[in-house]
Amino acid sequence: MGLQLNEIDRFNLMKQLIDKPDVFQTYDPTVKVPREELEDLIDAAIQAPASWDEQHWKFLIFDDASVKEQYLYPISGSQSYIRDASAVVAVLGDRRVYGHMKETESGQNVSPIFQPQNVSEIDSPPLAAIQFMIGATTKGYDTYPTLQFDAEELANTFNIPDQFIPVMLVAIGKRKETSGSTYANGRISTIL
Repeated sequence: MGLQLNEIDRFNLMKQLIDKPDVFQTYDPTVKVPREELEDLIDAAIQAPASWDEQHWKFLIFDDASVKEQYLYPISGSQSYIRDASAVVAVLGDRRVYGHMKETESGQNVSPIFQPQNVSEIDSPPLAAIQFMIGATTKGYDTYPTLQFDAEELANTFNIPDQFIPVMLVAIGKRKETSGSTYANGRISTIL
């Protein structure tokens, strides 16, 4: 049986895994995350919860330095963390799953689900991305997600079928330095 933790220990472990004390965007380009570990992280990520329990996401791993430099770096608006990270994982949403859900609902007395037209309408793939990033933290790696990239250019460059929408890029590796700024200005003091 796995690690046995009481409720307080589980909460503290979760807090340690998700606590990001500072924002960083500088990776050590000499650190390489083995392909097998990336695949293990994706295997864990695909277990994330999703709308209608349809795991409507796919992942593409980019771990070749020349591909990151020549293609992903310009697609990301020349963000250095994309070039310097050990790997970049593209998270894709599957439009066909939404069509399947719409067909399923049409025979029921439920409001039909729309066919997503753009990234903002695909809600579940980021859940898998979060699970990927938490898993990476458990293995001692740092991650940095971005929505700031040319999704259409990514799809065209890598011949991604139209059924998939590039939703997010996640850089993974080891941080080289910190920026000193933080994610949050403090604790939540008021619940709305």
